[in-house]
Amino acid sequence: MKILVFMLATRNSQHGTLSMSIITFLSDFGTDDEYVGVMKGVMLSICPAVSIVDITHRIDPQDIQQAAYLIPSYYHFFPAGTVHIVVVDPGVGSQRSILAVDHRKHFFIAPDNGVLTLLLGIFLLPSEHMSAATQNWMSWELE
Repeated sequence: MKILVFMLATRNSQHGTLSMSIITFLSDFGTDDEYVGVMKGVMLSICPAVSIVDITHRIDPQDIQQAAYLIPSYYHFFPAGTVHIVVVDPGVGSQRSILAVDHRKHFFIAPDNGVLTLLLGIFLLPSEHMSAATQNWMSWELE
C-alpha cells in the first residue's frame, strides 16, 4: 500500500502544494459483506483526502474477462493521475504478483492474471516466467 500512497501524492508545480488523487475501485466482491468497506477504510486510513469512486463490485466471481472488458470503457473518463484498482482474481490469497502499470498517465494496480491485457493491447507474461528480480512490483510505462 505504500506504493499506492506514493502514486497518489503529486506535487503541484505552480503552487508547491500536495494534492491527492482519485482512486477507482473495481472488484468481484459483491456488496453483501464488509470487504469493499474494509478496503476503502484501509485506503482512507492511508490517504484521508483521496476520493474513491466505485466502478462496480458486481463482476461475476473470478470473471477476469468481464473485468478486462470494463476497464477500457471507463478509465479515460477520469483525469490523468487517477489510480485504478482492480481486484478480480481466481487466485486471490495466492503468491500471485501485483502489477503497477502507468498507461497514458493513469495508474493501474491489478493482479498479474491477464485482467489488464485488453487495456494494454499486449500480452504480459505471468510472473512465474519473469526473473526473480521483477516478481514483487513491476511497473511499465506504455504509450
